[in-house]
Formats: sequence, structure tokens, C-alpha cells
Amino acid sequence: MDQKEKKIWQTVSIAGTFITGACLVISIFQFFSYKINEPFLVTRFDSLTINTVAFVGYLYLLLNPLHFTAHVIVFYVYGIGNFLDGGNVLGLICIITSAVFLYFINFFKKHMVLKIIAFSIIPVASVFMQIFFEGQLMFWISAMHILGALFMMLLIFLLFYPRLKELGTQHFEKKIDSSLCTPQDLDFLTRVLAGEKYSAIAAFHNISESKLKARMLELYKILEVKDRVEFLMIYNNTSFVLEDNTAV
Repeated sequence: MDQKEKKIWQTVSIAGTFITGACLVISIFQFFSYKINEPFLVTRFDSLTINTVAFVGYLYLLLNPLHFTAHVIVFYVYGIGNFLDGGNVLGLICIITSAVFLYFINFFKKHMVLKIIAFSIIPVASVFMQIFFEGQLMFWISAMHILGALFMMLLIFLLFYPRLKELGTQHFEKKIDSSLCTPQDLDFLTRVLAGEKYSAIAAFHNISESKLKARMLELYKILEVKDRVEFLMIYNNTSFVLEDNTAV
């Protein structure tokens, strides 16, 4: 990912804010009109709650477009809401989208099976709730829709998998002016990319963690990223080298 892609995600965040804002306004009108007599608490509040969470999420993403965890929350909540409202295909797409974002932030890197189970509990429970509220016939019709959507998404994944695999193996090199960065700084950056904690990096270099954090903020500014999250997203699969720009 590079700065151009960051701008794309900024545009996505702006569009998402307008869309979720419009959905929130509609859900407010629905809450005070169509659903005012709904006896079941979930069906009365789900739309309002979901769109509020989504709107707040995209407001946050306006300032932090590469914080993919916020995208995860938005799509996961939308997915659950659609399952509760019977929109199973759209709900499934939202849940899978949130899972894709989790994959890109390496959420499933450790304890993958347990995390997948935990991730799936609420969506699966939401689908089975339809047995009680819509009857078995509608449930099995919905199940067939879900299976069909899964099959189509599998086909799409198989089409794009070679390209995704190729992107995952690409390696980039970033040159940094030697007047702005030291060999020790390069080691800081490399270790952060490898997933090491600040405390471990500071201990390795025998410096205080506060000093390391202060220096990392300076390095993030040099690399034109806001924080550690953006750094990890933009400079994934990147190695850093010093470049001497001093005139001879």
C-alpha cells in the first residue's frame, strides 16, 4: 500500500460517512413511525443502533482512513443487523467483508481456529434466531440463499486468488535520507514491522520506552504516516535503506 492508496481509502471514508449518515436519518424516521408499535425490542432498535454505530465508525475513519479495525466493526455490525432483519445475503457479504479486513490486519495470524469460531458465533446465532421469528420454511429458504452467495463468493475468490497471492509476496524498498535517519532508526522500523512491541525494542537497544516512542513519532512523520497503524498498512513488506543525498 502507498500514499495513493491512502487517498483512495480517504475517499472511501468520505463516501461511507455520507451513506451511513443518510441511512441513520432514514432509520430515525423509521424508529419514530413504522417501528413505533414493534413489540420486540431487537426489531425496534436494531436499525437505529446499527446505523448509529456505522456512522460513528465512518466519522472516525475520516480522520484515520487506514484503521481497518473500524471497517471491521462497521461491516460486522451491519452483517448482524441484516441477519436479524432477514437480509441474509447482504448480511453474509458484510460478515465476509469484515473477515477480509481482519485478515489484512493479521487478526487470524495466531489462534486462527479459535478466533474464527468466536467471530462466527453471533452471526450463526442471528441466523438461527430466524427459526423462532420467521418459521422453519423461511429459515431454510434463507439458508439456501446463503449457500448460493457463499458459492458465488468462492468463485470470485478463486478468480482473484492468484493476483492476491502475487501481491502478498511482493517486496518493496524504501529509501530514506541519511540526514533524517540513522541505522538504529532503521532497526526500529524493521522491528515494528515485524510486530515487536515497543517495550521489547527499547530493551534490545537499552533505551527507555518513552524515548523510543518519541523517536518513532518523528520517524512516522518523516514517512508521512500518522501512527503505527498507518505505518504497518502502508509499509507492509517493505525494507528500509539509507540514501546519502549529500552533494559531493
